[in-house]
Amino acid sequence: MGPTADLEALQQSINSGAISTLPTSRLEQFSVALCHSQAYTLFGERQFPQICETVRLHLLRSHITDLNEKNALTQKLVIALTIASLIGTAIQLFL
Repeated sequence: MGPTADLEALQQSINSGAISTLPTSRLEQFSVALCHSQAYTLFGERQFPQICETVRLHLLRSHITDLNEKNALTQKLVIALTIASLIGTAIQLFL
């Protein structure tokens, strides 16, 4: 997709509210499209800053969600290793 098509898709996703469920990769494409001069022309002086901020906020939310999922996995692994360590220590104490 070119920047114009991305900008039109961005406008549709904002108008429909679908922007809140878009994946990180699509939000990154929108972010890149907003760097083109056509973006300011298409959205105008009033809407452009708001749209940029909307994309930025949803991109941050998407990254935070990804990090939370990775942190949850790390936390589960740490708990599993802690339990394994406690079991190993208990076995050594009894032997």
